[in-house]
Amino acid sequence: MRKGWIPVLSYIAIILAPLAISIAYVPDMHKSFLYELGRAFALTGIMIIIMQVALASRIKWIEKYFGFDMVLRFHRHIVVFGAALVIAHPILLAIGVGGWDLITSMKLPWYILLGKGAMLLLVLNVATASWQRGLKMKYEAWRILHDVMAVLLIAAVFIHSSFAGRDITHSSVLTVLWIILPCAALVLFFYHRFLRPYILGKKPYRVDEVIQETKDIWTVKMSPPEGAEIPAYAPGQFQFITFHRDKKLPVEEHHWTISSDPADKKHICSTIKDLGDFTSTIKDTRPGDNADIYMPFGKFSYIYFKPVNGFVFIAGGIGITPFISMLRHLNSAGSAEKVLLIYADRNEEDIAFRTELERIERTGKPALSVVHVLSGPGKNWSGETGHIDGERILRLCGNDISGKMFLASGPKEMVRSAVSGLKQAGVADENIDIEVFSLLD
Repeated sequence: MRKGWIPVLSYIAIILAPLAISIAYVPDMHKSFLYELGRAFALTGIMIIIMQVALASRIKWIEKYFGFDMVLRFHRHIVVFGAALVIAHPILLAIGVGGWDLITSMKLPWYILLGKGAMLLLVLNVATASWQRGLKMKYEAWRILHDVMAVLLIAAVFIHSSFAGRDITHSSVLTVLWIILPCAALVLFFYHRFLRPYILGKKPYRVDEVIQETKDIWTVKMSPPEGAEIPAYAPGQFQFITFHRDKKLPVEEHHWTISSDPADKKHICSTIKDLGDFTSTIKDTRPGDNADIYMPFGKFSYIYFKPVNGFVFIAGGIGITPFISMLRHLNSAGSAEKVLLIYADRNEEDIAFRTELERIERTGKPALSVVHVLSGPGKNWSGETGHIDGERILRLCGNDISGKMFLASGPKEMVRSAVSGLKQAGVADENIDIEVFSLLD
């Protein structure tokens, strides 16, 4: 993780570079501190916005240190900060020169009006990204809208700043930079959204089998193109898949956890739950269909930890998928690692991989103990009932949490409750790792 400081420092340096150049090479042209602060906010905010393209483009050099899910979470938070800087920019300029025409008037040069339009576009893009589900927008429709607004925003911001920013016109270095940056961002965007999918589509994987695990969970088993190998991956990582099936079925890219054993070099699987919308069509996938796969991503895996007293896997519903990959890997490796799996579902019919979990448990490789927790059990259920929380986890661990590594995956509320309980019991942050399923770019 120490090498993770390299991309972090690089990111900070790139964001602050235009401001540093402006301070060093542009003469003091303005009257007040607030005016200069507004100018600094604009330069920094613009750079944060432009760097969002890199954060969302699945660059392996960045992702390998943190996991793409963490990179995307950072992307979602830092863009709000960047937007706040950009919004504060005209307000500080107006206060600095003692006039509000910059904010209230529409009788301004075209490039100032373009800046106002860019700001509105920025607010809309951040708002729709933050409340996409609340607005009941379909993921693919939102993604297209998000991308279109992002391209227009980058173009508008750089045109506005090129004409309105005297610091840019007074520095040849900044002038060149203001030409290179938007061009580089648009090239990276084009590669991420169009060229890379085209390249992947030239050598698609083949769907070999579609296995029904429960009434609404399906495993899609795929093999690589002839002569190709499945890239190495850690158990628990995820992949982006675009299925090409019957013409009546949608063609969309989505991410799903890899549920297969990395030791299996012939096939790769994802286990997918019907949650409505696109996932409701997974059952219609047929052997012989093609799939474009881009993988692996994520850092959610037992292999990154070495506990002295075993693992505790906490799964809720479809959150079992990274753990079945880990358990398959441990089993095929003949591991003697101690593992407690606490697996929450609504009822017995919803338990995926139940037979396989029992088989792995019987082999003793790993030393697995499975505890099912059902929130809506039938009359004949004699096991654990209710929901997973810290108190239940501690009890099932025999109140012995020392030296254990806790990994949790599933619904947000379950994961939040489990983590809160573990922290209250004194489990250190470094002994807890989580994965929460959410839509990613």
